[in-house]
Amino acid sequence: MDRFYLHPLWAYAFRPFFLLAAGYAIAIIPIWLFVLFDGVDPLPWASPGLWHAHEMIYGFMVAALAGFILTALPSWTATAPLCGRGLVLLVGLWLAGRGAMIFAAVLPIELVAVVNLAFLPVLCAIVTRAMMAARMRRHAGFVWAIGGLFLAQVVFFAGGFLPGGFFGDAGWGETGLRSALLLMMVLIVLSTTRIAMVVVNFALEQDGCDPTFRPAPPRRNLANFVVLLYLAVDGTFPGHAVGGWIALAAAAAQLDVLSDFHVGRVLRRPYVLGLYLGHGWIAVGFAGIGISAIWGMGLGTDFLHGLGIGAAGSAILTVMGIAGLRHSGRELRFPVALYGALVLINLSAVLRVGGSYIDFIPYDLMIGGASVLWILAFVLYLVVFVPKLLSVRADGQPG
Repeated sequence: MDRFYLHPLWAYAFRPFFLLAAGYAIAIIPIWLFVLFDGVDPLPWASPGLWHAHEMIYGFMVAALAGFILTALPSWTATAPLCGRGLVLLVGLWLAGRGAMIFAAVLPIELVAVVNLAFLPVLCAIVTRAMMAARMRRHAGFVWAIGGLFLAQVVFFAGGFLPGGFFGDAGWGETGLRSALLLMMVLIVLSTTRIAMVVVNFALEQDGCDPTFRPAPPRRNLANFVVLLYLAVDGTFPGHAVGGWIALAAAAAQLDVLSDFHVGRVLRRPYVLGLYLGHGWIAVGFAGIGISAIWGMGLGTDFLHGLGIGAAGSAILTVMGIAGLRHSGRELRFPVALYGALVLINLSAVLRVGGSYIDFIPYDLMIGGASVLWILAFVLYLVVFVPKLLSVRADGQPG
């Protein structure tokens, strides 16, 4: 049994969680299409669409988040990484949550809620303990955002116990999941701006330039503040025009963050371009949401997919590529397959967001096409990274 825990898979958190994130991103979509087109009701207390949103956020996105933050944490805090038995147990909690949601229609809601709500507090405790041991406050935003994700999940499950809406017409489940998606955007900004400082300067060095890229914290902080302000207003008055104007301000703030990036030759590097596209999709998503709220154009749901597919998909795929290469002891050079994966993710986002407004594309074809593109992107990721994540580091170092 001890040999099981010594397998390279359990040497660092990015290994199992990146594999699970990519694998679940593939596996959950056919299940969702079956639910959508066959009229299956996986949640007795909420719509099938909310089940889908929950699994994309708390399944796919949270797995990628756990892999990233637990891998970055030892570098930030000079503490030992989570590995071996502890990592296996944490992965087990995530898997238990996914199983409970897949069979939520036949399980007691209390069991489904408890199993799903167990993961984030444990993750938050691990991160908090390491930061307190290092007396570090610089990365405390991650702790608060993870805590917010947990509270949003509590609100989601409250829909199964409490009748009526939550601060307006939106139901408990919808309010919780919209809040969770917005908090994910905050986490993406927190993560990618830290990663960008490393990879953009690396790209500048590769191009023979001085590594002078230094993201300005006030820009990042403003961008996250406006997102949180929109979260508070939209949660209290869903769809109100005031929230729409704040959403437009959030879009502008994301474009301001992009002004930090060196536009030009470094964007030829896919690990820079992917981060750039992630911020760009956040801006596009908030712009569409804002226009929808102000002028009542009905764009809100489609542009939420811009955040989920375009922003989260591009950023997560890029971060998993960067961390997967660097922390497996390999050169930061994206294989051709990852170029293709980034293209497919962005085509999926364009089709899902824009396909609804092109009359000659049937809805079924639009949903199916976007789903196939999404699946193929993560298949390409797994083709490249399964051998790397299941084997020892290429440079012979531990981890």
